[in-house]
Amino acid sequence: QKTTRQLNSSYKDTYALSLNPTISMPLYDPSISPSINKQKNDVDLKTLAYTSNARDLILSIQTNYYLLHSIEELIFDQEQIVSVGLENLKAIQSLFKVGYANIFDVEQIESQLLLNLNSLINSHSLAVKYSSELMHLTGAINGPFLIRTTNNKKDIIDQPNWNLSLDNTIQQGLSDNELLKINSTKASSYYYASKIHLSNLLPSFMLRLSSRFYLSTISTNDNSIFSTNNSQDTYTNEFTRNNITDLTAAVGFTWTIFDAGRTRATARASEYNQQSELEKLDDNKNKIRSQIIDAYTKFYNSKLIYESSLQ
Repeated sequence: QKTTRQLNSSYKDTYALSLNPTISMPLYDPSISPSINKQKNDVDLKTLAYTSNARDLILSIQTNYYLLHSIEELIFDQEQIVSVGLENLKAIQSLFKVGYANIFDVEQIESQLLLNLNSLINSHSLAVKYSSELMHLTGAINGPFLIRTTNNKKDIIDQPNWNLSLDNTIQQGLSDNELLKINSTKASSYYYASKIHLSNLLPSFMLRLSSRFYLSTISTNDNSIFSTNNSQDTYTNEFTRNNITDLTAAVGFTWTIFDAGRTRATARASEYNQQSELEKLDDNKNKIRSQIIDAYTKFYNSKLIYESSLQ
């Protein structure tokens, strides 16, 4: 007797992977270079503004320091004058009591002493003012910011010196002045802003790379077992893989053909601002040149007066 038995088992597995990367990069953009230069000028403007504020702060501190020093020395001299005036008043009052002086002599010395006292009070008020300014500028909170002087005028303060000629002083002042650098940098920034606007009227090109990668795997298993008496047949297996890869390159461009003149008008406004800053630069150069000449003359005149007073 023949016996037959059949067992069926089949299934299918499918795996798929798909990638679509895309890379874009500009080939030519006329606005990149002026944009970079304008941003650099903007950073330079902030740096120059900080430097200018710092220099003004230092100058204000130095000015108030010298003013406070000089007023304290004046107070010292005025206190000596008032002290002598009080002694003279006592002496003239003694002489008046014994009849060797009249009332007009006494009143004259009293009037002079009153004037000297008023001058001393005003000097103290100025000392407090300059001290408050120094406290404000330096951030001091433990005032008063008063400078004690000595009775030796040579030890009061070191006298500054300037060894450059007038022409070299003017040249250095014009080259180091932050205000002139700010005017020049602003003019340059407006120039690049105009170039940015005009570059928007030119075409810009871009390269785009795109790729597609597709991988699929199909696995089919058909398990069939046939048994006839003592013999049997086993399964079959099919395996399929599909790969698809492609690369695409494209060049595109953008170009604004017509915008009713808005871009050119904006660029022209930046050009006007540039011209205005250049005019301010020339005007400030003339002002600073005059200030340098005036300060140079006052410095050497004061130096001569100071040296003559020491002699």
